[in-house]
Amino acid sequence: MKIIVVRKKSNTDKLINEIENKELKEELEKYSNLDYNILMNLIILKVKEINDTLNDIKNILSKGIE
Repeated sequence: MKIIVVRKKSNTDKLINEIENKELKEELEKYSNLDYNILMNLIILKVKEINDTLNDIKNILSKGIE
């Protein structure tokens, strides 16, 4: 006798499916079993990290090559 467990699609799964950035999506899929709010916080942190990196690049470019 086989038992098949089907997991209901959660808000977390729906959120991950909405993300278009492939790298971010792949990284977040590792955490798909987490609570929705925890996942949202991870996304916020990841976006902040990306934004900080872009700001660093912007600052370097605005100074020009010395």
